[in-house]
Amino acid sequence: MGLDMYIFKVKKTSHSLKELNSLEVGAKPGDPALAEFEPLHRPYPDTAPDYYSLFKQTAYWRKFNALHQWFVTHVQCGIDNCGTYEVSQDSLFECLETLEATHALKDPSKMPPTQGFFWGSTTVDDSYWNNVENSIKIISGLIDYTDWNSERLFYQSSW
Repeated sequence: MGLDMYIFKVKKTSHSLKELNSLEVGAKPGDPALAEFEPLHRPYPDTAPDYYSLFKQTAYWRKFNALHQWFVTHVQCGIDNCGTYEVSQDSLFECLETLEATHALKDPSKMPPTQGFFWGSTTVDDSYWNNVENSIKIISGLIDYTDWNSERLFYQSSW
């Protein structure tokens, strides 16, 4: 229980998010409708070995509420509903700049902790600064290792 945050990667197509989610239901390797997404991903091979996904988890955070609030404000248009939202390269650059400025200036005002139901601490302490440092690495990696011509990224939270 608590705030879990993910970024997923999927091959770029003309499909809308709604269409991608429809294709995801019952996805199986070899399905002609999914040929452009092959190979499919197996996110839970130990607990659900027959479940396949078009989406590959590429980032995960646990209870870093300040970063979640940043995504809600800058990617989700202020709507915090555990939905799935596309993340642009520009948004990731902006997020990285905010994280780097927060870290360099030791000033959490641009990425303040936020209260929520089992969202973790709102104290600016060593854990907060560790989350900032780790997020700089994660976001930098997403920017560098995403082929923006052939891949799309989506943010989703669960709480």
